[in-house]
Amino acid sequence: MAIETSFISLLFVVLISVSGAASNDGDFRGAVFGVNSKFSGKERSLSLFKAHDNLRHLQILASGVDLPLGGTGRPDAVGACVGMKSSFHTDTMMIIGIRFDLDKWLYYAKIGIGTPPKEYYVQVDTGSDIMWINCIQCRECPKRGYHGLELTLYDPEDSFTGKLVTCSQDFCAEINGGAVTGCKANASCLYTETYGDGSYSIGYFVMDVVQYDSVSGDLETKLANGSVIFGCGARQSGNLGSSEDALDGILGFGKSNSSIISQLASSGKVKKMFAHCLDGDNGGGIFAIGHVVQPKVNSTPLIPDQPHYAANLMGIEVGKQFLNISTNTNGSGDKRRTIIDSGTTLAYLPDAIYKPLVNEIVIAQPDLKLHTLHDQYTCFEFSRSVDDGFPPVTFYFENSLSLKVYPHDYLFAFEDYLCFGWQNNGMDSLSSSDTLVLGDLVLSNKLVLYDLENQTIGWTEYNCSSSIKLRDEITGSVHLIGGSGLASSSPRHVANLPRPPLIPSESAARFLQGFSSGELRMDYRMPDNDVEGIDYMADEVDILDFVMDDDEINGDEARFADDNEMVTDTSSAQARRGKDIQGIPWERLNITRESYRQTRLEQYRNYENIPLSGDAVDKKCKQKQKGGNYYEFFHNTRIVKPTILHFQLRNLVWANSKHDVYLMSNYSIMHWSSLSYNLTEILNFSGHVAPTEKHAGSLLEGFTQTQISTLSVKDDFLVAGGFQGELACKRLDKQGVSFCTRTTYDDNAITNAVEIYDSLSGGKHFMASNNDGGVREYDMERFQLMNHFRFPWPVNHSSLSPDRKLIAVVGDHLDALVVDSTNGKTVGSVEGHLDYSFASAWHPDGRIFATGNQDKTCRVWDLRNLSNPVSVLKGNMGAVRSVRFSSNGQFLVVAEPADFVHVYDTNLNYEKRQEIDFFGEISGVSLSPDDESLYIGVWDRTYASLLQYNKRHNYGYLDSFV
Repeated sequence: MAIETSFISLLFVVLISVSGAASNDGDFRGAVFGVNSKFSGKERSLSLFKAHDNLRHLQILASGVDLPLGGTGRPDAVGACVGMKSSFHTDTMMIIGIRFDLDKWLYYAKIGIGTPPKEYYVQVDTGSDIMWINCIQCRECPKRGYHGLELTLYDPEDSFTGKLVTCSQDFCAEINGGAVTGCKANASCLYTETYGDGSYSIGYFVMDVVQYDSVSGDLETKLANGSVIFGCGARQSGNLGSSEDALDGILGFGKSNSSIISQLASSGKVKKMFAHCLDGDNGGGIFAIGHVVQPKVNSTPLIPDQPHYAANLMGIEVGKQFLNISTNTNGSGDKRRTIIDSGTTLAYLPDAIYKPLVNEIVIAQPDLKLHTLHDQYTCFEFSRSVDDGFPPVTFYFENSLSLKVYPHDYLFAFEDYLCFGWQNNGMDSLSSSDTLVLGDLVLSNKLVLYDLENQTIGWTEYNCSSSIKLRDEITGSVHLIGGSGLASSSPRHVANLPRPPLIPSESAARFLQGFSSGELRMDYRMPDNDVEGIDYMADEVDILDFVMDDDEINGDEARFADDNEMVTDTSSAQARRGKDIQGIPWERLNITRESYRQTRLEQYRNYENIPLSGDAVDKKCKQKQKGGNYYEFFHNTRIVKPTILHFQLRNLVWANSKHDVYLMSNYSIMHWSSLSYNLTEILNFSGHVAPTEKHAGSLLEGFTQTQISTLSVKDDFLVAGGFQGELACKRLDKQGVSFCTRTTYDDNAITNAVEIYDSLSGGKHFMASNNDGGVREYDMERFQLMNHFRFPWPVNHSSLSPDRKLIAVVGDHLDALVVDSTNGKTVGSVEGHLDYSFASAWHPDGRIFATGNQDKTCRVWDLRNLSNPVSVLKGNMGAVRSVRFSSNGQFLVVAEPADFVHVYDTNLNYEKRQEIDFFGEISGVSLSPDDESLYIGVWDRTYASLLQYNKRHNYGYLDSFV
């Protein structure tokens, strides 16, 4: 399966329980911080990167690591500025030196501190050892900071829970390495922080409540808090008084016992582990404290007694050529100390490695002319695909851990050139010849796990717009945590996970948060409540412009904010009288529907596995004529709450009659009757689900907390597929579940699609498409595996032709295959798509089939001539996630990931279409078997609903004659 660059928005999760001030719900189960990037909305600039890195490495140098760095710094950064701690004490104060520079801030978060809580903006730093906030005594502290953020000075006396930390407390003694000489028992425990440019901050330690959004379940949060000791900054000097890049403080994740990770771990409620996943393609990602159980991560030992996170590098491979990285002329030194630093933006290599690495890369293009820009950047002109023209670079560490860097990661656009992100440290020296610094250039699009309990570090390639699983150390349960729900301040969209409300709510207290368009790959899943992963929503910068005027906040208008009873359905009669079909009160909002639609069209970022595939389509293809009117709005049902788990998988709505619809809502499969207006739960996968019938191959023990990724319903049969390859089959006319199985125990097992169909023998069969490259056919009488076809890439969707002879197979490949249904052999293939496909469907005539792709097109093919498509149907914003032919073949329904469903008239050669326009993520589309009703599942935190359109009929005079 597949994954969506400018601004970074991270999800920071703490899966723990902290003693101290507790939430109303009791134990503190987890915390979520929205972490924003300093470089939000900026182009990837080598100048900015280098400037950031140069200052960043001054910190590393100041902390005892000898790195002879050349140039003036490195390109932009992704990560937090590493703070190196060196603690010591004088007569009356404990000193902790945290090395960081305001010009190097990469990520900042907004947190609440105190009772009642106030909001503070803090830098998230994997190298700093304490958390500190500017305090009321600080006269030099700026009132406004980075991007005009309003800064707040912390006052312990304004908080009912704020307490001073004294010299007699264990924390002061531990952080100081013993009792502080001359510090009286009741005196404040002091600190001094110094910086690479000579600036410093002096203050004292306090304990107070830090407020978080706690993790209460899979993709669910609630308000919680915990007591943390942090520094209260009372005096600053040098650049710390500058308001240009200032924040309220820093959130440290270093190794010492004073860091927030150590404090939380000392409570015994969380393991001393944390992980980050930085989405270098689309922005977004995850920063989590706790035990990551999925994805699985291979690891390598951390080098002991190092102030940084460092590991031993064993080898470097460029393409298929290994470099000599020996540190000695006789070849005996086979290891290189390598610092893993998310606060560095580029990658810095010793001269003996840098030159052969660059030489080996350019060998692939012998006609390339290299230029040196600004005396430091190695650049060249190149107009073709960099991934096709240059080799990947792979770093090998102890324990067979590898780290692959692709050309689109290590090459940057700079002044009409492409330049290498690899930077030369300078000439090797005896003290630094074994040291490399690997920054975000190599860490992006990878989940990096820091296991301080076992002193290891590891990573795996991952879709950082996706979600991960953490184990709750209190209950042992596993929770799904996603990087969604965080508004981005970039004008472009980021992740593909569940998001906050897409549509403006009726209170200024609520932000309009729209969907971004990222998409996930492999086992990446989307949060139940926050389906995103996809970045289809508007960013926070835009949201602020969409809320109501201040004078509308008071009075009756405010009641709409949280009053669910005010949420009403919309009927066709109301829509004809002018009511918005989704019930959005545009007249009360500070933006018109037309303006918001234009903003969405301009800012939506399509998720692509193949870079620029959508742009290429935009240049070549035109949209078909609008004006068709085949289905008319009938009803919008707000009581139905469709959800999405995986941003690329949108087959979660099925109608098996004109009035009966089945859909996913969080862990539940729900049935909606549009006739009786009843909503009924059919199956709930949040607990234990086990079969009530005995069949060979069935897992009688069943499943627990199954994440449902796809669904199919036909007649009285239902099949649900899960993220671990699970399949659960149910007869709708019987109680219980008939059959449970795991298609595979492969780590990459997600069930991407299921299709139920009538077999030639008259019974029901179903076909499952999996990420392990398998297509499996089961009968639904005895639930036996009939066929298992294997393909060399993940299969995202497969569909059976009406005569049951052929299967259309699409997946993580540019081409679609047509295979023999009896033996799986390829009988034809189609070329033309520019990205990976996730949908397919057959016309009832058995000759025509359609494929939906992330290049924003649906292509229609004829078996009689597969060399060219019959038609190329271009969408408005994003990938084509679902395609459906009507049972009579007259219409083709094409669904984008959000906002648009298109209905094409096949009798007019697909040249005319009806455009159904709304706002929200699309969980699925389904035509009723008689084609009379079209259902669209809309996920949104505020305006989630089920849209129903009914087929239009043109009755003549004689039609009324009896």
